Order: sequence, then C-alpha cells, then structure tokens
Amino acid sequence: MFGLMNEPHQQSAAQWIQSANAAIDAIRDAGATQKILVPGTYWDGAWTWVSSDNDTVIGNGVVDPLKNYAFEVHQYLDSDGSGTSASVVSANVGVQRITEVTEWAKATGNQLFLGEFGVAQNTTALQALDNMLNYMHQNQDVWLGATYWAGGPWWGNYMFSIEVANGVDKPQMDVLEKYL
Repeated sequence: MFGLMNEPHQQSAAQWIQSANAAIDAIRDAGATQKILVPGTYWDGAWTWVSSDNDTVIGNGVVDPLKNYAFEVHQYLDSDGSGTSASVVSANVGVQRITEVTEWAKATGNQLFLGEFGVAQNTTALQALDNMLNYMHQNQDVWLGATYWAGGPWWGNYMFSIEVANGVDKPQMDVLEKYL
C-alpha cells in the first residue's frame, strides 16, 4: 500500500483533494497498482470525518483510474482525540468515535484503514482498545486494518509505547494480539 501523507491539517478538504489526486495520478502514471491510502484533512480524525467535509469533499473527490484506494483515518480515545493524554473518556469511546465513519463507509461502498491509534496501560484504556478493535473486526467489510502508535526502542517510557521492556510485553499487546 501507499500512504499519501500523515495528518494533513493546514488546508481545507477542497485544497487537499487537489494534492491527493495529483499524487494518485503520479503514482498510477509510474505504473504502480497497489492500494493507495488517502487521508482526510483536519488531522484525519475518524470521529470528525462526517461532521467535517471530509466525507463529501474527500470521500466523493478521489479520482483513481484503478479504483484501488481506501481512506485512512486516525483515532485516539482521550477527551479531545489528540492522543496526548493517558486517560480515555470511557470504555466505549473508541466504538462511539468510529461508528459514524464506519456507517458512512458501508453506505458509500468505501474502505477504511485506521492509520494511528494508541492507548496507555490503564484498565479503562485497555478495555476501550479491545472494544474498538472488536467493533472493527465485526466490520471487516470496511476496515482493512490498522497500525498502532507507537513501537520501537526510541519511545522510552512513552505512555502508548508497546515496546517490550525487560523481555515483557506491554499490556496493550495482549489486546492487539487478539486481533492479529
């Protein structure tokens, strides 16, 4: 898969779709046939996909001669959806925040990819993660997959890191492994 960009946010959807389509044209002109992940703008939030104009402008505006693309969205579970807090709103917040974009994708025949998500190690966060991933699993017809944020030794003690510490997996891995 090709991912066009991580979290465009300084341009409107109308401006972004022009750039996205230019990139898709260049990728296809080079002979590539892989699926292309197209993000929305406004930080690419799943929970704002429909309330912004990502659904109408980006969702209706992609031009791919191969029709081999999916929409990439991101979703964090803290109060403002930014992924800057270890606390989550509730055990059901993930499901609540991705339901509308899931329903939109089903209604429009589109596919989705969750390009960023992460939680801390507290009980509510882990339950919210499990609930959200289970919901995505139940809706595999639109959800192609997901990439967790973040892994790798450079993250140190970062609250969302799933890097093994002293030979022991982080608690988030117990949840993630259920959906591999």
